[in-house]
Amino acid sequence: GVLGPQSTGILAGRADLIEAAYANGQPNAEGIGRAAKVCKEEIAGLVTALELFADTDFDAVQANWRAKAQYVADAVGDVPGVRAEIIEADPQAEDILSTAPRAQISLAADYAGPPEDDVIQMLIDGNPSVRVLTRPLIDMPINVIPVCLADGEEEIVAQRLKEILEA
Repeated sequence: GVLGPQSTGILAGRADLIEAAYANGQPNAEGIGRAAKVCKEEIAGLVTALELFADTDFDAVQANWRAKAQYVADAVGDVPGVRAEIIEADPQAEDILSTAPRAQISLAADYAGPPEDDVIQMLIDGNPSVRVLTRPLIDMPINVIPVCLADGEEEIVAQRLKEILEA
């Protein structure tokens, strides 16, 4: 997305579908238009977000995310029994995880530290609290996705993760 306000969006596409969307606008009081109305401040936020989006160097953004993911992977990759690798972005894939590079951390059978569930909970309970992506129902390793990390925060995440994995 363009990272604009949550309540905004851009309707684009086939003319007949856009025309159908007007059924929820004024003067049709029975539609959802009034309750879902976007205020002028949100519109200004969306316009600003669009301008920033248009001026973004996406190759540089991806490179920054990859460097952050690499930093995390490098920091924990030498812990015995821990496998850390970079999963590259693949914008053509249909998986939401493919939009940015990420550090994927797997715990091998010979890993002697805390179990994965404990690692995740210790990250959450720590100061600062760190949230990582997992999908326990499909046996997915720990993933650090750097999209929301400000510059320097990858160092904090890497340090906390390494401390816990070495415990």
